Amino acid sequence: MRIKTLSFEDKSRNWHFDSLSFNDKLTLLVGASGVGKTQILNAIKKLKRIAKGESFNGLKWSVVFETIDEEEYVWSGEFGSRNEIQLDDIASEKKDKYAFLQEKLWKEDNLLIDRSPETIFFNGNQIVKLPSEQSVVALLKEEPVVSPVFDGFAKIGELVFNTKSVSLTILGKSLLEPLLLHFKSVDEIRHSGLGTEIKLCLLYYTDKNEFKKIQSRFINIFPQVEQIKVEVVPGISSDAIGDYPVIQLKEKGVKDWILQPMISSGMLKSLLQVAELYLCEDGAVILIDEFENSLGVNCMDELTEDLVASERDVQFIITSHHPYIINNIPYRNWKIVTRKAGTVVVKNASDYKIGQSKHDAFIQLLQLDEFTEGVE
Repeated sequence: MRIKTLSFEDKSRNWHFDSLSFNDKLTLLVGASGVGKTQILNAIKKLKRIAKGESFNGLKWSVVFETIDEEEYVWSGEFGSRNEIQLDDIASEKKDKYAFLQEKLWKEDNLLIDRSPETIFFNGNQIVKLPSEQSVVALLKEEPVVSPVFDGFAKIGELVFNTKSVSLTILGKSLLEPLLLHFKSVDEIRHSGLGTEIKLCLLYYTDKNEFKKIQSRFINIFPQVEQIKVEVVPGISSDAIGDYPVIQLKEKGVKDWILQPMISSGMLKSLLQVAELYLCEDGAVILIDEFENSLGVNCMDELTEDLVASERDVQFIITSHHPYIINNIPYRNWKIVTRKAGTVVVKNASDYKIGQSKHDAFIQLLQLDEFTEGVE
C-alpha cells in the first residue's frame, strides 16, 4: 500500500491538519518539538484501527491511497463526537462507541460505499443496516472490491524496538518446530505477521544464505562482529520456562558468544532494523517516530542510507530531530511541520525555497524560524 494524501481532524482534541502528501518511498517529518509530527503518525495508526472496526470520538478523515496492485482508492469518514471527555476516556479510547456520521469509499471513479446515519449503499444498492460504530471496510472486508483496502491498512506497522523487552521467550522449542514447518521460505516469513525477532529466528533456521545477507549488512555497520546466530540456549533465564532461542553475536578476537541480554541496546536495535527492512511484508507502510532513539552515531548514517536506498516495495514515514539523519535524507523527502493552536501545517522544503541556492539544504532548514520555533 502507498498512502498518497491524508487530511485529518480530531474534534474532541480540537486539532487538525489539511491535506498532507507523502512520498512513495520515504517521507521525513521535521519540525520543533510539540508541533504535531507524532500526532500525524498516530492519525495513520488510528486509520488502521478504524479499518479493523474500532471507533473514535469526533474523528474525521480523508485518505487517498494505492494498493499493492496499483489501484487507487479514496476513503473518508466521520464519527460523531461527545464534548465532555474524562481523562480515563482519553487513556483507554475504548470505553464508548461512536457512530458514523458519514463514510465513503471510492475506487478510481466508482463510489463503492456511501454511508449516512440512516442508510448504507454498496455498489449503488442499499444494503441492510450494519453496526453504526464499525467501518463498512471492516464489515465488508470479505468483498473482493473491499478486501484490498482492509488488507492494505492491516499492513501499516510501527517500528518500535524497546530493547529491554525484545525477547524470544515466547518461542520455546515446542513452538519453534511447528512454525518452521509452516513458514518454509523468505516470502512466507515476510507475510507471516510475526514480530521481527521471530522472523529473524525463522530465517536463521530456514535459509542460512538469506540470513547471511542481514548478517553481512550488520557487520558493515559493526565491523568488530564476525558472526550472528539465533539458537536455543538452555536455562538462560529464570523468567521463562524451558529452552528458547536467543540472538547471539561473535566478536573478533573474543572467544565467547555475546548472548542477547548482554548485547548493547544500540547494536540490538540496529540489527532488528536491518532485519525489519529485509523481512517486512511487501506493500507495508512502516512508521518510525524519532528514528534516532537508541542508535549510536556510528550507525545512524548507515541505517538512514538503507531507508533512502531501499528497493523493497515499502513506504517509510519517519520523524527525526537529529542532524545526522536529516542531513542524509534528500530535502525533497522532507515535510516541514508547524502548528498554530490546533491547526497543524505541513509544507514541502521547496515551499521555503530550500534547495534553490548553493547553500547546504540542512543549513537552510536550521535558519528557518518555522523549523526552530514551530510556528507558521
